[in-house]
Amino acid sequence: MAWYLRKSVSVGPIRLNLSKGGIGTSVGVTGFRVGMRPDGSSYVHAGRHGLYMREELGGGRGRNQAVPLQSAELPPTQKFDAVSTRDLTSPERKELIDRLNKSYKDFRLDYLVFVVAAIAFGVAWLNDSQLGMLISGGVGVLLSIAASVFEARRRTVKIFYDFEAGDTTSFSKLVQAANQLAECKRIWAYVDSRDLRSAHESKVNAGASSLVKREPAAVGTGVPPWVETNVTIPTLKARGVTAYFMPDCILVYDSAGVGCVEHASLSFTTGAERFIEDGPVPSDSNVVDHTWKYANKRGSPDRRFKDNKKIPICLYGKLDLSTPAGLLCHLQTSKSDAPQSFSKQYSAYLKTIGVGRATVA
Repeated sequence: MAWYLRKSVSVGPIRLNLSKGGIGTSVGVTGFRVGMRPDGSSYVHAGRHGLYMREELGGGRGRNQAVPLQSAELPPTQKFDAVSTRDLTSPERKELIDRLNKSYKDFRLDYLVFVVAAIAFGVAWLNDSQLGMLISGGVGVLLSIAASVFEARRRTVKIFYDFEAGDTTSFSKLVQAANQLAECKRIWAYVDSRDLRSAHESKVNAGASSLVKREPAAVGTGVPPWVETNVTIPTLKARGVTAYFMPDCILVYDSAGVGCVEHASLSFTTGAERFIEDGPVPSDSNVVDHTWKYANKRGSPDRRFKDNKKIPICLYGKLDLSTPAGLLCHLQTSKSDAPQSFSKQYSAYLKTIGVGRATVA
């Protein structure tokens, strides 16, 4: 604690403040004053009856400027970025992946034909030429159809699976594993997470210890772009990445292209976590507790806030899917036991993998 002496002299509304640093001045009336310190910095002071406010107006030389604590002490943010398909390579399937990338990323001839036909039709329309519009429209439609058929034949990769004695029991275990996730009312993918740095941040965020950003994810069925196959493929879509769980491998598509993950190299970590849900609560989730929008340290509501609503705490499942190259996705499920059920079925499938044989054409 530092002790100091200050003497002030008032001349009407003007007050002179004497200190070691020099002479400061202020002007105003009771309850509101504007002042300037010896170093040239200025301020506003207002208030009465025990409630006061002081606001710095800046100025001055040689005075330390305050640095916002959040910019200096903000905890690092953990990002859950998925590994790029460029890093998901499988030497055993290089030829297949090269073909899929070519069909997925090659220039679309049918798009070019459609654009040229549309321009020709537009020129004819601007010139009010009915014959030109008729010819350009008719020829454009025929050429566009022909180009689409040509592109489909050129790009389509046929992948057919021959199961021993027609037994698809093994593959059904993979489908059942995906169904454990698909049955959840809601699935999310984590984007990033940041620990809260102060008791105040925790108070205004329902007593949470960290802030999580997430996006909706989906599990269903589908077929990879420009692929023809004889089985229904389980799919996982999360954060711009789509994973197709083929019987013999996992094909991963994103904006960069196509990658491949062998089933045996996919790692999954499961668990459950308590989550403060400030959005709609899925009907299949388990509400284990409640908190408040503005919570005190002991979990009680802060009575100073009128809009202090009650917020549910849900028990959600969590599932990390990763490869030797890095994280594929970090999922959160509305059903807390869904990740464990997925892990059980998927592990059972890995024991029987290799029953089906793929033919690529």
